[in-house]
Amino acid sequence: MVDWGDYEVYVPPLWGLPSEMTRADARVAYNDKMAHRLERIEMLKTLARLNGLSMEEDPESVDQFGKWLVDEVQEDPEEPERLLPIWYSVVFDTGLYVGDLIIDRNPNLGWTLHKRGKKNVNHQKHVIMGYPTDSRYSVDPDGYVAGLAHRAISGKTKAESPLWDYIVIASED
Repeated sequence: MVDWGDYEVYVPPLWGLPSEMTRADARVAYNDKMAHRLERIEMLKTLARLNGLSMEEDPESVDQFGKWLVDEVQEDPEEPERLLPIWYSVVFDTGLYVGDLIIDRNPNLGWTLHKRGKKNVNHQKHVIMGYPTDSRYSVDPDGYVAGLAHRAISGKTKAESPLWDYIVIASED
């Protein structure tokens, strides 16, 4: 059973898929995410501590949290194959946390609003870019964490290292 404590759900300023927003609306949504990034990560760390987890920036702590997330995430009984709404906020917060860890490992990288290619899966999402070997390449920590959570509620195999391996791979040039 998850101890939610005073966890507050992230409420974006605009609802909808980033790829379907106007460029101006996508920029508003991105700016809000970045403005609240550190606050959301602190909210996540508090949630983790309430549930007996350390949020250090080492492989064991990160993977312990990742395993907790995939063990505890819950499906919405009213909408099978979807997460309970509160878990989407946890996924979002975890994506920000993982993204910042990727950036910490590689100072060439940074958060950006993906503006290239309307058909690109990351179009108008908050992603990490700045890879010197390919300026068009981006990683989407939020999407990765969402994938882990959805695999967990579907009963698919859980990775031994659900987060740290991703951080290491995504931080490489």
